[in-house]
Amino acid sequence: MSKKILGLVLEINPFHTGHKYFIDKAIEIIKPDYVIAIVSPSFSMRGDVSIMDKFTKTELLLDNNIDLVLELPFIGCNASSDYFAINAIKALSKFNITHFACGGECDDINILNDLSDITNSQEFNNYVNKYLQLGCSYSLSNNKALLEYTNNLDYINNFSLPNNRLAISYINSFKKLNINPNITIIKRNNNNYYDEKLGNTFSSATSLRKEINSNWKNAQKFLIDKNYNYINSDEFLNKIFLIIKERFIIFGAPYMENILGISEGIENRIQASINKAKNYNELIELSITKRYPENKIKRILLNILFDVKKNDFKNNEIDYLRILGFNEKGNKLIKTLDKNIKNEIITSLKNTNNPISILELKVTKLYGLLINNDELYLKEFQVPIKK
Repeated sequence: MSKKILGLVLEINPFHTGHKYFIDKAIEIIKPDYVIAIVSPSFSMRGDVSIMDKFTKTELLLDNNIDLVLELPFIGCNASSDYFAINAIKALSKFNITHFACGGECDDINILNDLSDITNSQEFNNYVNKYLQLGCSYSLSNNKALLEYTNNLDYINNFSLPNNRLAISYINSFKKLNINPNITIIKRNNNNYYDEKLGNTFSSATSLRKEINSNWKNAQKFLIDKNYNYINSDEFLNKIFLIIKERFIIFGAPYMENILGISEGIENRIQASINKAKNYNELIELSITKRYPENKIKRILLNILFDVKKNDFKNNEIDYLRILGFNEKGNKLIKTLDKNIKNEIITSLKNTNNPISILELKVTKLYGLLINNDELYLKEFQVPIKK
């Protein structure tokens, strides 16, 4: 009988009771022989800073029923949902996953699969292009396109919800890569992704990051690691604000035309905004346009921070395989891999010549510096963590 290998994509920002519920529920339903998670490191898909370092994330996951932890590097996760998903699924597929689980506001796989087919149709994409040409953002263009394509309320009501959209991106990625695992959707309970108030049993990562900054006691009961010295994201982002301001003072807006994600003169708007803004959040608010919503601006600012140029990476789709940690079961799974896949695996970043790894090391160095732990990057030479 073939082994069941379950793949998960996690951001863990921070690791909370909702994540534990999701992991445990997926294992309960699927009963896998192995569980692999790929995790965002220092920053997230939506351009937020991680309030927990990736090495601690790895240890926590290994302590909570994950057998093998992979890294989705900065360039792979600081991206729109479509790129984020394809990068994560590419890495998981190298480990021959037979099952995949993700969260969703809707747990009807048939609805999400239908929406995946719709978004891949030529008619739908013609509608999307029409709204893009009218100056709408990619996300808004998709929402408007669906309203033209169908009047099915199940599709319309579920399409714009954040976890559903990400689930659709995962399904699209499997189709693009021509792999067909069993997909399980775990319904999101009690608290929505963007909720800023704590729930009862579960709370969103968004609300927890806010409460950790302002009211630790309220947040504590939802956190898996109650002893970790969580980063104050507001303080961190305001340090970033000063660095980005310095970049514009020294290099100017014309230099920013070469940064990945910059187009249509958005660098000029950011420069004008940075002269008016008093902090990072104000910079984002002043820079937002119909075409450049909040998450896109945040990702661009991070690319400016790390000087990620268009010529360095043509887009955010990558092919990268790095192990952050494993337990005994995870080690057994690694040994079953094809030799060519084993040769792709990156462990330590010492003496690396991989451009993705070089950037990742820079990210960890600056991240560590800004959290007053300037030796954090040395752990990049010590992984994978073994349990």
